[in-house]
Amino acid sequence: MKRKVILRSLVLCLLLAILTSSSDTVLAHRLSPNPPTLPDTDFTEHENAGGVTRILVSGHTEIILIADHTDSCEFGRANRIQISVSANPTGVGTPFKPVASFEDNPKREAFSESLGTPTLQNLVKPGQIQVFRIGKIVSVIWTIPLVVPATAASPPTIPGTPEVVLPPGMLIFLGKGNPYYMEATGTFPAGWAFKFETWQRYDANVYFYCRGWNYYGLLTEAPSPYMITDRTVTWTAP
Repeated sequence: MKRKVILRSLVLCLLLAILTSSSDTVLAHRLSPNPPTLPDTDFTEHENAGGVTRILVSGHTEIILIADHTDSCEFGRANRIQISVSANPTGVGTPFKPVASFEDNPKREAFSESLGTPTLQNLVKPGQIQVFRIGKIVSVIWTIPLVVPATAASPPTIPGTPEVVLPPGMLIFLGKGNPYYMEATGTFPAGWAFKFETWQRYDANVYFYCRGWNYYGLLTEAPSPYMITDRTVTWTAP
């Protein structure tokens, strides 16, 4: 009963956010001609909310959406949504290609762009994307269309992907069961190395609300979605 009340409240928040939001699209990559100063030494950031799920809706290209909220970092707080697109719009389980990322903190977005990946970085206005958590419930809200451009193929291994426009909407991750812990490491093309530590996550049921795609309810086709309640990321400079 308590979860139903929280779900109704969150959906109401989404409707109010969309009704009161600006119709502006994403900003340019920079708020000013002078890019923010980027770090040149190791640093750590902490995320207290996040989620990962596939979104498969009839008549639309399948995508993977990753969202997180940074609550502690030298850049300040930040919300981020990254979208990967299926290389085969008509198939499930096909390769996915990270195409576009949307962030609301200019310094954090500039750092993401400096990592050297082909993912298109987009800076949005504060409030246009929101990621937050209440207990084992994570909500992800975007009040603007998230435009993911088409990409060309790079034979023989990297397929092209179609354009995707994700209308304003909301995801609700309902954590279930016991938490489990993971670690991960990697290095970006620009030389920055990362390590995910104290990575606490839960399996989740995911609800998707999107008027533009005429979808309201549980994502039944999403395999193994999960939500994040605690993750520390350590960055090591090149």
